[in-house]
Order: sequence, then C-alpha cells, then structure tokens
Amino acid sequence: MFSVRYVREFLAETLGTFALVIFGDGAVAQVVLGNAARGDTFFGGFLNISFGYGLALMIGICISGGVSGGHLNPAVTLAMAAVKNLKPLQVTKYIVTVGMLCYLIRSLSTWLVSTWGLSLQLLCCGESMLMLSRW
Repeated sequence: MFSVRYVREFLAETLGTFALVIFGDGAVAQVVLGNAARGDTFFGGFLNISFGYGLALMIGICISGGVSGGHLNPAVTLAMAAVKNLKPLQVTKYIVTVGMLCYLIRSLSTWLVSTWGLSLQLLCCGESMLMLSRW
C-alpha cells in the first residue's frame, strides 16, 4: 500500500519538474519573443537562456530536493535504478510523475489558449527554432 511518504515524494517531484519547465520555457520565451518584437538582441541570447534554465533547475531542486532528492530528470532516475540505489516502486513513481507533469502542462496550455489566446507550444517552438539557428 502507498504510504504518505510516497505521495509526498510524488508531489514534490511533480511540482519541482513543473517549476523547471515553466521557468525554463519562460526564459526562452523572454529571449525569443522579446527579440522578435523589438527586432534586435536587447533581450539577450543563448547565455540568457542558459542562466534562466540554471535558475529554473535551482528552483525545482529547492522545491523537491528536501523531500525526494530532486531527480527532475528521468536520466537521473534510470541511472540510479541501474546501480540499484532506487527501489522498483520508486522508479515507477518517478515515471508516473513525468506522465502527470505532461498532463499538467497540457492542462495549463489548454487554459492559456482558451482564456488568453496564448500557447505553451509557442514557447517550445521558439526554443527549437533558437537551437536550430545555432547549428
């Protein structure tokens, strides 16, 4: 049976990863959309996005680190499972967390589109365009 500890870890990982995605994509949106609106590089570039994602990661780890260890990245979970530092139930919990996060972001995106006409897909698209322009 699930204990309160597992529920707390699940919620901490979900909120930590959610904060990482929201603040990280916010940094991308600031640079891509701000520069496009002004027609120059006033809002920065790749370095600003890197610092934004670094701060977003710090915020996510501060949210979830004390409760669950702050995995925030499925690669960390899989690596710890490979060296047997996690129980199978914990690996399942972290995988379900990623699914829950996708649902939360999709719900937020749907709410933004229906309420404000904004889309989180634009943020992800802007991030992809910025990365492609660097190649």
